[in-house]
Amino acid sequence: MDLCVDDIDTVANFKPWPNDYSPPSMHFSNLQKKSDFGFPKDWTPIELTGGPTQLYILKQTIKENSVIIIIVSVLLLALLTVIMIIQYKRIAFLRNMPERKSLFDEEAKPAETKTIASLFPLIQPHQEHIIKLKNYIEENIDADISIDQLAAKLHTSTRQLQRIFKEELNLTPKQFITIIKLEKASLLLTNTNKSISEIAFATGFSDPAYFTNVFKRYFGLPPSSFGKK
Repeated sequence: MDLCVDDIDTVANFKPWPNDYSPPSMHFSNLQKKSDFGFPKDWTPIELTGGPTQLYILKQTIKENSVIIIIVSVLLLALLTVIMIIQYKRIAFLRNMPERKSLFDEEAKPAETKTIASLFPLIQPHQEHIIKLKNYIEENIDADISIDQLAAKLHTSTRQLQRIFKEELNLTPKQFITIIKLEKASLLLTNTNKSISEIAFATGFSDPAYFTNVFKRYFGLPPSSFGKK
């Protein structure tokens, strides 16, 4: 047998192996003293450490749930838009809400609002209709009454209803509804021990904080101070 001794692959570098030569015996073993590396039963178990990064997990989650994420994002955007519209309308309504002293005698007491004549004594010629609407609002004081409901009560259109209120009271139907509710709230604050939140809900306001702002705008002082005036 020939043996290459200097890694130069030419015929000149191959020399005959003497017949009386015995190569040294070499034995290899690993740290566990295993010398047979060819069978899986002798392989040393390896356990990976660490894990995927948070960024990788996030990317995979987005990739696997992209449709759901898009739907949820659209719904959240729609909800945010609705909230912003409601808030904008509230701010605009609050800005245009008249003060009580600009409508009635500044010294008028809440109890005087029991009759429509004491509130709006110059209503003509639709006094009967407005009295009817006032009574309807008072009977449903805890409800969120819409302009459409008032128009249906008089069998007329919302446009015609708005025209009547503008001509006779210089108010919008929504302002009229709110005034009736606030006058009722003032009576409850004066004559009962109910909390502001309870009175807000009892007069059809779903948000006590908004009720407080509207009440303060109309009466000139917050409901927390009204009964103590």
